Amino acid sequence: MTIRATRRGAARTLVALGLLTLGACATGGSCTLRKVAQLPLAADSPVAVAQVRIDGRAAMMVLDTGAQEVFLTPSGARRLGLREDPGLRGQAAGIGGTVTALGTTLGTLSLGAGELRDIRAAVVNQELPQAGAVRVDGLLGMSALNHYDIDLNMAARHATLYAGPVCANGPPRWPGMQRIEARSLNGVFVIPVKLDSHPYQAMVDSGSQSNVLFTDARGIAFALRHRLPGGLLHGVGPNSTHAFEARFARLEVGHETLQDVPFVVTERRPGAPDIVLGQPFLARHRVWFSAQRRALFVAPGSR
Repeated sequence: MTIRATRRGAARTLVALGLLTLGACATGGSCTLRKVAQLPLAADSPVAVAQVRIDGRAAMMVLDTGAQEVFLTPSGARRLGLREDPGLRGQAAGIGGTVTALGTTLGTLSLGAGELRDIRAAVVNQELPQAGAVRVDGLLGMSALNHYDIDLNMAARHATLYAGPVCANGPPRWPGMQRIEARSLNGVFVIPVKLDSHPYQAMVDSGSQSNVLFTDARGIAFALRHRLPGGLLHGVGPNSTHAFEARFARLEVGHETLQDVPFVVTERRPGAPDIVLGQPFLARHRVWFSAQRRALFVAPGSR
């Protein structure tokens, strides 16, 4: 879910309504990976927002690699004519706690020439903050996005989707690219990183405006005691939590080292990774998400 800070920047945290099984890597036969769509990303949004079609109607959705499922706002569901099923009731976990969610089904979800059918979604009982100047209808999480290989290029403001079996040595082949093995945490990708030489598990999250470090109660107490700059973080759910601004000397992602990296530090929530790498990381990198290969491919960003 997208969350908002009371001061500079914003962050988001993991939503978890069920597990997602990743596709297997193609080990034999022909590799017929094909381009399905190149989706323009809204220029006036700080996160990856694209227009898709749900049951034939246009919808503005966050392409959210940090969300497990597809989530819709109440107003978005009404505008799209979706019927909620009171018998499918669950909860979505956000930075402010949990909110009730009712199940629904998208008859068709069209992303360019790609069409998915009978996609499960959840309608949360709370509107989402605007993504910059864009009012979004919801989050398009990995239960939908994992049907494709995704080339996310925030600098060029587009996301390219590919479908079909992928060979182990298949694309991409970008200058300066590195392959980073990933694992699934509640249906989203996490990769190993180091922050100031300490190992963590990080999620690369196209729905987050900030890099986020989740800490325990001792970390929050330390920040409060030393009066680190920050404020209260508000988001989906009834509560708020303390958040602090911090910069770290070194972030190591694979064989790349980034220096003087900004983070929002906030309290850990169940099911969340150690770290979220959001737009400050994605603005400088081109990232290919491959569920089939359980890997991310990362290269310096370019237009």
